Amino acid sequence: MKRINYLIAISAFSLAVLALPGIASAQWYPNSGGPYGQGQNRDLRPVARNLKDRSRDFERQVDRSLRDRRWNQRNHYSGDISRLATDFRKAADRFQSRYGNGRNLNNSAGAARDLLNAASRLENAIQNSGMNNQLMRHWTPMRRDLNLVANTYGYNYNRNRSNRNADWRNRVPFPLPF
Repeated sequence: MKRINYLIAISAFSLAVLALPGIASAQWYPNSGGPYGQGQNRDLRPVARNLKDRSRDFERQVDRSLRDRRWNQRNHYSGDISRLATDFRKAADRFQSRYGNGRNLNNSAGAARDLLNAASRLENAIQNSGMNNQLMRHWTPMRRDLNLVANTYGYNYNRNRSNRNADWRNRVPFPLPF
């Protein structure tokens, strides 16, 4: 009887030791799941295609908004926003072509970073201009897709910059164990 209890205790301890790496690895990637199913292995082909199409439409919407003379004459951001919208469209095109079939995210990591930087500059310009209400309706669907790209690559695309020190953990280039 003593041997059976000893064997059961050793077996339970061995199973616990074998299960620990699986439990620990699940905690290393907090963005591996979520409301949109984003994670390290997410297929971004439809997202890349949507960003390419929506960025082209958004660039056209910016041009239409800039044709409004009343707005264009009183705002000095008009040229910047048009240029930034073009840069964002080009970055979205590059991201889609670099992403390809998505088997190796390292091939498209630079294009994803460029896309998020271009989006951040464009969104800042829109926020600083008077076009916020007109263009944000077109920007919101792209913002959701940009958040998916950022989560997949482990980048931070958080527009709430009120507390820059709060997201220091997201800027560390490797996963922290705590």
